[in-house]
Amino acid sequence: MNRDKKGSLRDALKSVAVSPRDTAARGIVPPAKAPSRRGKQMIAGHFEPAVAQQLRRLAVDERTSVQALLGEGIREVFGKRGLTKLI
Repeated sequence: MNRDKKGSLRDALKSVAVSPRDTAARGIVPPAKAPSRRGKQMIAGHFEPAVAQQLRRLAVDERTSVQALLGEGIREVFGKRGLTKLI
């Protein structure tokens, strides 16, 4: 395969890249955060797929969300360590 003829993906993306200034000039508005997420920060971790599956299954079984279960776990950790339960 001859890369010279096709060019690189990076070069192709540069040719269509749009700067924030260009988006304003074109009237393109980036998606806004949902009101429920304003002032919040994502907390994440990497776990085995089985952990994610079990957590989702538990959320379904208890008719709640994964986020609610994670919040419950964080509250428990904070409480166990004598910290203020912020959630």
